[in-house]
Amino acid sequence: MSEDTIQGPTRELLGHLTDQLGGDPVWADALGRLGSGAVSLHLALLAEPFLSLLMDGSKTIESRFSRVRCAPYGCLAEGDVVAVKKTGGAVVGAFIAGPVAGYQLTGDRIDELRERFAARIRATGEEFWAERADCAYATLVEVSHLRSLPAIAFPKKDRRGWVLLRGRRASP
Repeated sequence: MSEDTIQGPTRELLGHLTDQLGGDPVWADALGRLGSGAVSLHLALLAEPFLSLLMDGSKTIESRFSRVRCAPYGCLAEGDVVAVKKTGGAVVGAFIAGPVAGYQLTGDRIDELRERFAARIRATGEEFWAERADCAYATLVEVSHLRSLPAIAFPKKDRRGWVLLRGRRASP
């Protein structure tokens, strides 16, 4: 999919990312790789307090737990670009995916993830882990090169908390 074939809100978002971040050499490289199809573009929706914790830099791992196999499980890779959207609001930031790990969960595995990553996920309370006790999949991604952005609207009507907006191109 060439840049010319990207339509609507995704095209506007790519333009916004380029305008706001293209002057940073790390981001210029990431956006170039995105333009060439070497990496993917994702949209991650975050509710409070996790959005503020991510944006202030204290949340250094973004986690997604699910009962069914869905994005970002299996489709997020290191180097991918992740736009950060406030649930019910605008895109307010972006980060480059650092190391990504996907897990098929068991009770013991959830306990292990809690022990190893709760502080970096900023999920130290019992309620967070109790709500995820029956999940079958987890994806954890290290947040790299996080940047705040001037807010830009991005319409989204469904309930997905993570959307793959543009995937990698397959190698010939």
